[in-house]
Amino acid sequence: MFESQKISGTTLISRESGTLCRPRRGLPRVGWKEVVAMKGITWINVFLGLWLIFSPFTLGITSTTVFWEEIIIGLLIAGFAFSQGLGKDKKAAGGYSYAIGAFGVWVLFAPFMFGYANITVALWNDVIVGTLVALLAFYQGMKGTPTLPTDHGTHHPSR
Repeated sequence: MFESQKISGTTLISRESGTLCRPRRGLPRVGWKEVVAMKGITWINVFLGLWLIFSPFTLGITSTTVFWEEIIIGLLIAGFAFSQGLGKDKKAAGGYSYAIGAFGVWVLFAPFMFGYANITVALWNDVIVGTLVALLAFYQGMKGTPTLPTDHGTHHPSR
């Protein structure tokens, strides 16, 4: 006997297998593990963006250029990743991933573009955070961002 549970509107989840029922015929099932793993990458990027915002204060960076660059790009990364994490549109999620990846590349090269590569703490912070953000975002963009089905009706095997 197939049992299901109603979650947020019309989304049905099998209690037996733990997978989402298909929202429409022909669409593949997306399991919770895939959704959580890919959304987890998004929330890691939110955290990294927030780290960039607070890193000038935490690391004691006094350069005005570094200060504002970190805050602005941190806001962009955190904002885009947050929007992606809350979004349900798969096409938009892919676009967010590549934009976040581009911001990560920006962070990676910012010390050299703005001439603060001589500030060791800022250099290593940007290299590490920029690399992580870019790799995670581009991986997510290439892999695809599974999203939970919206209210398009559901296909239930017992009907």
